[in-house]
Amino acid sequence: MEIYLAEIPKVNGREQFGFGPVLLVSQSIREISLIIPSTSNVLALRFPYTLKIEPSLKNGLSLPSILLIFQLRAIDSKRLKKKLGELEKFYAVQIKKQLRNIKDLINHCYWKQ
Repeated sequence: MEIYLAEIPKVNGREQFGFGPVLLVSQSIREISLIIPSTSNVLALRFPYTLKIEPSLKNGLSLPSILLIFQLRAIDSKRLKKKLGELEKFYAVQIKKQLRNIKDLINHCYWKQ
């Protein structure tokens, strides 16, 4: 999993937006990227499905970043501006677990008809 600086467009809600680090989850052949936005605001840890990432030489972050896993979203790949680095494996394992939990929650709550 790679970390990029990206420009996330503003929408009319409380979604994360602006220029900052994102985790690239998947890049499709149609130039759409699935990303997890981040924030430097540690208060975001009060929300479920978040994860604090500490800066390192490998990941290229300059500040601790809170990944907002619950705000997984698609953006145009042109919004990915610069690769910062690679996410450490121990973080990737935690993120994959949280993504599975979100998927299970969706399956349990909404598709059980």
